[in-house]
Amino acid sequence: MVGLHDKTDTWVTGEKEMEKVAVEYFSELFTTTSPNDFTDLLDGIPTVISETDNALLTRPALEEEVRAALFLMNPEKAPGPDGMTALFFQK
Repeated sequence: MVGLHDKTDTWVTGEKEMEKVAVEYFSELFTTTSPNDFTDLLDGIPTVISETDNALLTRPALEEEVRAALFLMNPEKAPGPDGMTALFFQK
């Protein structure tokens, strides 16, 4: 790499300067200025789910529901990236 343009469009060629430009660029790219304020964005999205449905969807799963779902799985299939088959959990 020969050089990089910094925020002010200045061409920098030194190793430390290029490192600083790259770190600043990617830090700004992956950082938000207001991570908790989504009000403006959410105001434009229509509500299509009721409060009751939302409460049902966001409540913790019951042990009986997890057990029923687990025993509906094919025992030879791997349900996740850990590679453990459903059979392991069914026993």
